[in-house]
Amino acid sequence: MRFEVLCRNGSRPDVRDQGLRDTVLVKELVELLVRFTQPAETKPFMHHCHILEPDDNGMMGQFLTTWLEAASAAVVDCPEPTPIPTATETMMTYHFSRMIDLPFDDAIAATTDALKKHGFGVLTEIDIQATLKKKLDVDYRPYRILGACNPQMAYQALQAEDKIGTMLPCNVIVQQREDGKVEVSAVDPVSSMQAIDNPKLADTAGKVRDMLRQVIDEIGVRA
Repeated sequence: MRFEVLCRNGSRPDVRDQGLRDTVLVKELVELLVRFTQPAETKPFMHHCHILEPDDNGMMGQFLTTWLEAASAAVVDCPEPTPIPTATETMMTYHFSRMIDLPFDDAIAATTDALKKHGFGVLTEIDIQATLKKKLDVDYRPYRILGACNPQMAYQALQAEDKIGTMLPCNVIVQQREDGKVEVSAVDPVSSMQAIDNPKLADTAGKVRDMLRQVIDEIGVRA
């Protein structure tokens, strides 16, 4: 049986919730109004959550559906959803960044240490400045790309989506801006993987995003 999401938290669904579905992505407490394709007035349907041991966490149960004219009318009261930003509007949402008060080399060391604290190892390190000088004989400011990997999170992602290796590892960059200030940035895995319709992968991406955000927040901060 499939269903249609009519409202999410009192608003009409955006394109990510539209169409007939058999799952819905829920990252926090939400109120959903849904319309099912068929009634279940005598024999109940079962619902469950895609987490470990859902029955022990109260996330598995049964429910009945019925014909209800009010469901169609209720959607009228749902305001239009906030439009999904265009590619241009979201250009600054695929990463989180912070300026830090450290020299460039010290910033790289501090970033590596912060990543390690949260279970990330640096698998690759690309010196963009040196590479461009060698390959193109052009001068570029100090710019380093660190390929960071948390083995446990990578394993979970690969179990959920075997082609996700095309997006691994998670890149973190340290660059010296034109004014001499140093900026550290990390990819937002939720943003980069939003085209993949896989709730299990989305859950892992959300956890990695939170970890990387903590990494960026902690770099250069004295205890």
